[in-house]
Amino acid sequence: MFALPEDFIQFLRDAYGTEAANAWFQRLPSLLEECAERWQLKLLPPFENLSFHYVAPAERSDGTSVILKTCQLSDEFAQGLAALRIFDGRGIARLLECDEEQEAMLLERLQPGTMLASLVPDRMSKPHPFWPGSRVNSGDRHPQSTPFRRLSNWGKD
Repeated sequence: MFALPEDFIQFLRDAYGTEAANAWFQRLPSLLEECAERWQLKLLPPFENLSFHYVAPAERSDGTSVILKTCQLSDEFAQGLAALRIFDGRGIARLLECDEEQEAMLLERLQPGTMLASLVPDRMSKPHPFWPGSRVNSGDRHPQSTPFRRLSNWGKD
């Protein structure tokens, strides 16, 4: 297994307690090995600026670049998984594989592309779908009932 960034280790210890974080760090190598075997991955070192999740690039056996993401400490997995399934790659990375029990997911790797500034005409007569307050894929209907917390309720738990 690759070395974990020290600030990631400390962040998780501070956020979830040393005992819980250390227990997860102990399980992480076997989880990563399991994912690598199941999904035929060549794992690469994790990204440097990690916070609540272990996130690392990987390569599939066919050479496709992907992202492996996991963390059993936060309560965000189910909501993140639901969002990935609802949007199905429209405006966000596509979910390729998932192990709900282990709370691990394999995601499409997105590479930087066209800068948003280059898409903006000098004078716009109507809002662009990427502007704040507008919806990406505005023709899509979002489900009325979702497992997501409303932003207005964050911090009230």
